[in-house]
Amino acid sequence: MPVLTIRLPDKILHEVVLKSKSLHVSKNAYIQKAINNLNDQINTDLKRSQLIKASQKVRLNSMEINNEFSIIENDSKI
Repeated sequence: MPVLTIRLPDKILHEVVLKSKSLHVSKNAYIQKAINNLNDQINTDLKRSQLIKASQKVRLNSMEINNEFSIIENDSKI
């Protein structure tokens, strides 16, 4: 497994130490879990953003199609 060295402010490191001890896990395991949780949250946010964009495109197309149907329904010549 590759190794990554990071620098943390004292306040964050102190919190990592306290939290990892309270959870009875190593600092490494705690930080890995934190990174995994952040990655999951970012992926969820990206998917949500993509779904919103796709939904807005479909909504615009649906409104245009509904408008065309409305014109046809209200046309007395047809």
